[in-house]
Amino acid sequence: MIKRIVVALGALALSALLLAGIPLLLIDLAGNPIPSWDRLVEAFTMPDYGGRFLIGTVIPVAAWIAWATFAIGFLAEIPNQLRALRGSASPRHRVRVPMLGAQQKAAGVLIAAILAVFMPSTAMAAEPTHAETYAASSTSISQTAVYEAPAPAAQPAAQPTTAEAAAADERRVVESGDTLWAIAEEELGAGERYSEIFEASRDSVQPGGQHLSDPDLILPGWTVTIPSAQQAAPASVPEEAPVPPEQAPVEAPVSEDAPAVDEAPEVSEAPASETSADEGTATEDVQESAGPGFVTGGDDTPAEQSQADDEEASVVADVDEDVDETDWVDVVTDWRTLGGIGGVLAAGLLSLLGLRRANQRRNRKPGTQVAMPDETISTVELELRAVENPEGMDAVDHALRLLGSWAQKTGQPLPTLYALRLSETEINVFLEEPAKLPEPFVADTDDNMAWVVALDKIEAIEEIPSSPYPGLVTLGKDETDAKLMVDLERLGALNVLSTDPQLQAAALTALALELATVPWADFVRVTLVGVAPELPEGLGSGRVRHVDDVSTLLHELRGQAREIETALALEGGEGLHQRLQSEAWAPEVIVLGEVPEEPARSELAELVSRIPRVGIAAISGGPLTGAWNYTVDSKDAASLEIPDAGVALPLVPQLVGKDDYSRILALFGVATEGDAVEYSPASPELELDEIPAPESPVDVEAEAAVTAAVAVAAAAAAAAAAAAEPAADVETAANAEAPVEAAAEDASIDEKIAATVSLRAPRLRLLGSVSLTDPQGETPTNPTTAKQWESSISRATELIAFLATRPTGQATTEEVHAALWPGQQHDTKQAKQSREGLVSRTRRWLGKDANGEWYLPYATGGIYTVSEALTRDWQDFLRLVGDDPTVADTADLIKALALVSDQPISGVKSKRYGWAEQLRQQMISTVSDAAHELATRALSAGDTRNARMAAAVGRMVEPENEVLWRDGIRAEHLAGDRAGVERLVDQLRRLKRSIDPEDDELGAETQALVDQLHERYAMAS
Repeated sequence: MIKRIVVALGALALSALLLAGIPLLLIDLAGNPIPSWDRLVEAFTMPDYGGRFLIGTVIPVAAWIAWATFAIGFLAEIPNQLRALRGSASPRHRVRVPMLGAQQKAAGVLIAAILAVFMPSTAMAAEPTHAETYAASSTSISQTAVYEAPAPAAQPAAQPTTAEAAAADERRVVESGDTLWAIAEEELGAGERYSEIFEASRDSVQPGGQHLSDPDLILPGWTVTIPSAQQAAPASVPEEAPVPPEQAPVEAPVSEDAPAVDEAPEVSEAPASETSADEGTATEDVQESAGPGFVTGGDDTPAEQSQADDEEASVVADVDEDVDETDWVDVVTDWRTLGGIGGVLAAGLLSLLGLRRANQRRNRKPGTQVAMPDETISTVELELRAVENPEGMDAVDHALRLLGSWAQKTGQPLPTLYALRLSETEINVFLEEPAKLPEPFVADTDDNMAWVVALDKIEAIEEIPSSPYPGLVTLGKDETDAKLMVDLERLGALNVLSTDPQLQAAALTALALELATVPWADFVRVTLVGVAPELPEGLGSGRVRHVDDVSTLLHELRGQAREIETALALEGGEGLHQRLQSEAWAPEVIVLGEVPEEPARSELAELVSRIPRVGIAAISGGPLTGAWNYTVDSKDAASLEIPDAGVALPLVPQLVGKDDYSRILALFGVATEGDAVEYSPASPELELDEIPAPESPVDVEAEAAVTAAVAVAAAAAAAAAAAAEPAADVETAANAEAPVEAAAEDASIDEKIAATVSLRAPRLRLLGSVSLTDPQGETPTNPTTAKQWESSISRATELIAFLATRPTGQATTEEVHAALWPGQQHDTKQAKQSREGLVSRTRRWLGKDANGEWYLPYATGGIYTVSEALTRDWQDFLRLVGDDPTVADTADLIKALALVSDQPISGVKSKRYGWAEQLRQQMISTVSDAAHELATRALSAGDTRNARMAAAVGRMVEPENEVLWRDGIRAEHLAGDRAGVERLVDQLRRLKRSIDPEDDELGAETQALVDQLHERYAMAS
C-alpha cells in the first residue's frame, strides 16, 4: 500500500512538472518565441550568426509543440482511465487523438497511478478484495478436485462463486446512443444476445436507486454487466430455484461511487432479435428522449463523449426527431430510388400503371384475378412507391395551369418561364423577362423575374386549360434539396454530356420517361432517335414514338415549323405564349441518343434555335447546339451550365439505368398484356328472364334510405359480424333459393357481438381504411409535444398489417426491412435502429393478451410473427367465404360483405403499403366476386334489398368492373325502379370519363343489357 502511495505521489509530481513546470521554464528562458515579421524575414534572408534564431525561436517553438501534444494526450486520456476504473473500457468508447498515441499511453500510466490512490472506491473495484481472493482460491481448488476425482453423474459440477463471476464480468457505462442490442453486438459478438446483458444487469443498483427492469429502457450513466464467457453457456449450469418475492433479502445501501457486484444469474433463452424502444415516457432522470431504444443526454450523461458517440447521437436525432407531428417513421431518406428515379417521375409512372391496373379490373371476369408481376419485377414498383411524390407532381401541374388560366382570362402573355424548383413546401419559377404574376404567386426578387408560391396556397381551377408548359422536365436535385426542372421549349436544346455512355443513356432515358408520364406534358409528342426503342410500345402512353431515319424526321419537322409560323403570322403572335389562344400545334421534343452527322445536325440545330420558338426542342446525347449543357459526372454528381450567368449549378441527377428500365417495361407489360388468373368458380350473370318479374313501383326515396341504412349498418357492424362463426349447417347453392333476407336476421349475431366486445383484443382492419382498434398497450406519445404520436401509430399499423398478412405467418428481418424501407440497406446502423425502434414501439402499443403474452412476440432467430389472438377482418372474410363463394353459406356471404367499408387497404399515405399492392388486388377480386355471388342469389330469389346491397359493395370495391354495375342495374330493374337504372347508367358514364375524358361508352355487355331494358320499358309503356 505504501509503495502504491509513493508511486502515485511521484506520478502526480511528474505530471505537475510536465504540465505546469515546462511552460513556466520555457517562459522564463525563452520568453515569447513567436518572431516578428522583420525577424522572420531576416532569418530567411541572412545567415543565423550565433544561432540566435535557432536557440531563441526554433527550439522553443518545438518545445512548446511537444508540450502541447503531451498536454492534449493527457487530457484526452483522463476519461479513458475513468471509464476503465468504472468497468466500461470498451475500445469503441476510447477517446483517441490522431498521431498522439504515444503521448496518451504515457499519460495513461501516470493517470492510472494517481487514480489508484486518490479514487479508492474505484481502486477497490479494480482490485479483488481479500474475501474475493479467498473465494476465487477456494473455487480454483474446488475445480481442481473435480478434475482429479470426478463427481457422480447425478451431482452437478462445481460452479464459480458469485465473487469469481463478478470478477470475470465486465462493466460498461451506458452513454448517449447506446442500445442493449448494439452493446451485445460489440461486446458479445451478436445483437441477439442482448438478453444476457439484461439478465446480468437487472439486479444492479443504478443511480437514484433504480434498477434495469425493461430491456427497452436504459439511461445515460447506468452501468450494465457484460457476462463472462463461462456465464454465456447455460447448458452446463443448473438453474437455481428463484427466491420468492416475499423472501427476497433487502439490499444494503450502495454508495454512489461504489461499484455494484451482482450475482450472475442464469441466462434464459434469448427471446428477441431486436432492440426495443423508449416510448417517450419520461422518468425523473430523463430530460429528453431520442426514441426507440436509444438514450439521450440527461443529468446522468457522462461529460466525456468520444467522436463516435457524437456521431451516434446525430444519427439518433435524425431518426427520432419529431417536429410538427413528422417523425422519423414518416421520413423517406432520399428523393430518388437507389437506381436514381426521382419522386415526380415515380409518381408519373405509378399513375400510368394505375390506369393499366384499372383497365385490367374493368375486363376481369368473376372467378379470376388480374395478372400481377413476380417478385423479380415487383421490386421496382416497391421502390417507386417508396419515393413517389404525387402531391408535388400535382402541385406543379396545378400551378402551371393556374398561370395558363390567368393568361386566358386576362389576355396577358404567358410568362417566359425557363426553370422551376419544387421543394417540400413551395414552388419557385424563374422567368427570362420580368412579369407580374397573379396571386397566390409572390415576387421572390425585386426585378420580378423570380416568383414563389406555397404548395398549400395553390387554388383549384374551375375551367382547366391545356398545360402551358408541356416541355417542363426534371434534371435532378439542387443543393437546397429542391428538384430542378427546365422548360425544354424555352431552352431549345439541352446537351447531355458525360464521359460514361451508360450514365448519358440513363439521363436521356429518365428525361424521356418523365415527358411520357407527367400530367403537364399531356399533349407533347416525344420522338426518340437512337435511344430506348422499346419505350413507345412498352409504356403505351400515346406520347412517344421512335424513328430510325433522321432525314425523314427532319422532313416532318420542317413542315411542322412552316405550319406553326403560318399560324403565328395569321394571328399576329410572337411565339409560344399564343398556344392558349390557338391549339394549332402540339410541341415536339426530340431525344437523340447521339448527335447526328452533318448536314442533319446543322438543320436540326437551326430548327430548335429558331426565334420565335416553333414548338420544337431537342435533348441530345452530345453537343448539338446552344450553351445549355447538362453534364453528368457520376451517379451522384452532375451540373447544369446556365448561359450568360457564367455558373454551373451542381445537381444530383435523375437517372434510369438499364436494369430499372427493363423492369419498368416488364411491369407495364404484365399490366397491359398479362392474362387473368382463374382462382375460384363463379356463378354466371343472370339473364333478364331468370329474374322474377319486377315489383310494383316503389317509393324510391324510402328504398334508397333503406339501402343507405344497410350500407351504414354494414360498416358499423364489421367487427361484430366478423367474429360470427360459420353456421353448423352450411347452406349450399342447391337450397339457396330461400329468402336471403332471413339470413340477415341471424339472432346469434348479438351474442357474438357481446363476446367480441368482451374480449377486447386488438383488431386489424384492412377491408376499407386501414386501422387497428383496441390496442391493449401504451399509446405512443410524442416526447416533444406530449401528444399522441399519430405518425408512429400509422407506421406501427403498417408493420402489423405486413406481418399479419404474410402467407407463411412470419417474416425475416430482411423481409420486414425490404417491405417498410424498400430499396434501403437493412444492415446499416441507422437501419437497425429504425427497425428495432419501430418493432419495440409496436409491441408496446399492441400490449399483451389475457395470458400475459405479447401480441407481437419477441423475434426468435431473426423471425417476426404476430399472435393469432390478434383478430383480422380479412382473415374473417376468408373464413366466411371460403375458397369457393358459389358454395358459401348465404348468411356468411352477408356477414362477409358487412366487413367491407371501402376499397381494401385505403386511406393510407403515398409511399406506404407498396408491399401490399398484390394483396390489395387479391382482396378486390375476392370481395367483388363474393358480392357478385350474393347479388346473383338475391336476384334469383327476388330479394331486392340484398341484391342492391351486394352490388353496391361490389361497385365500391371495384368500380371499374362493369359486372357489378350490371348486377346493380338488374337490382334496380327487379325493384321496378326505371329511374334507378338510368341513374346507374349515368354514374357509370361519368366514372369512365373521369378515367378517360374521351371515353364514356359502355362495355358491349352492359350496353346490350341497357338496350334490352329500354326495349322492355318501351313495350310496357
